[in-house]
Amino acid sequence: PLAEVGQMLVVPRTHPFAERSRLRLADLRGVALVVPPAGRPHRQRIDAALRERAIEWEVAVEASGWALIIRLCSLGVGLAIVNDLCHLPRDLVGVPLPELGSITYHAVRRAGLTPSTGGAALWELLVG
Repeated sequence: PLAEVGQMLVVPRTHPFAERSRLRLADLRGVALVVPPAGRPHRQRIDAALRERAIEWEVAVEASGWALIIRLCSLGVGLAIVNDLCHLPRDLVGVPLPELGSITYHAVRRAGLTPSTGGAALWELLVG
């Protein structure tokens, strides 16, 4: 395991949610979200969690990559759910969504494979 990260809703500092210490998924009812394309793991996680609770929401726009999703939030396109390890610009706030749980990132390598010099250096940086 490399890191365990929670989920947060990214909102402008001026949004009413920005003052909250955490949000519930029910708070997202009717919200337009910037989300990854359908079929991507993060989108599937969002869809499943909201559908399980019968929470209606809408797609503001689909985008790939945390940086682009966060930039679109800065531009006012919609709100977004991202990993809480993401760096946010000063105009945005991340509000925890504990009901989405956490995600664990792992480093994995094939047994018996001799890594390249760069691969070995990367592994050492990641896992020590």
